[in-house]
Amino acid sequence: MKFIEDDKLIQLTQELRDVVFGTRIINGRIECFSCKRAGGEKKYAHELSEKYLHEIENSDAQIHQARSISPEKDRKVKSSLRKSRSSSVLGSTSRLSTSPLGDFHESVTQRLLTDLILTLNSSFPDYDYSLVRADQFARIRSAKSAMNLANEKLSEFLAAEKGPEFANDLWSAIDDVIMLKECEIYSYVPADTSDEFLSALRGDHEPSCPTTAALWSFNYFFVNKPLKRIVFFTCVSCLKNENFNQYTEHYDHEGYPDVQFSWETESPVMTT
Repeated sequence: MKFIEDDKLIQLTQELRDVVFGTRIINGRIECFSCKRAGGEKKYAHELSEKYLHEIENSDAQIHQARSISPEKDRKVKSSLRKSRSSSVLGSTSRLSTSPLGDFHESVTQRLLTDLILTLNSSFPDYDYSLVRADQFARIRSAKSAMNLANEKLSEFLAAEKGPEFANDLWSAIDDVIMLKECEIYSYVPADTSDEFLSALRGDHEPSCPTTAALWSFNYFFVNKPLKRIVFFTCVSCLKNENFNQYTEHYDHEGYPDVQFSWETESPVMTT
């Protein structure tokens, strides 16, 4: 995945990084990648593809076997399937045809998962997301839903620090590089709050930004297949922990103004 340098997105990311207001910290990033693979990524993607095909063959064989044996053996096979699902990169074997990313028997769906994993690896190079499963993503029905939820989460920060024009500039910059109306949109859903993805978002590996657990977070992958691009937009809000001030003497800690601010939002819809 080649990082596409866009001046507007780089500036927006800088304005969302390590932002302190009151007792909270915002960490966000907006990055654009080309889906063209180069160097070691080709081998990495090939290995993932081989893993997918192997698991598809095994799951299909097990399902075929379960349909052709006695009820007693059928129960044993199903029990075996349930035990194997937790380690499967595809998730539940019964949902291969209806995963949030599409039918996993199709190469285009396998490539999509690989592209999403490569995007995560590129954005967070200290981590390896090769074990992320297809059922750990949700499909977002529309760009408007994603925009509304992100704006809602950021509304307090925008009111205190930026103002509504910042959100308008942000979405305009994203639209310029990815053409939102043409995108499929997905969100990665971590397995639990201890997932390494949230650790990466919080900057837990960076001593300059010690924080507590996330108050909220969101992430969106805007996938434009004709353009062969992905924009990854993610943001997390945390409370400062008691050790934070010694690392952030250059910030103003007098708090933020009590400003009333609201967005007209619609409830986002995730289809799984």
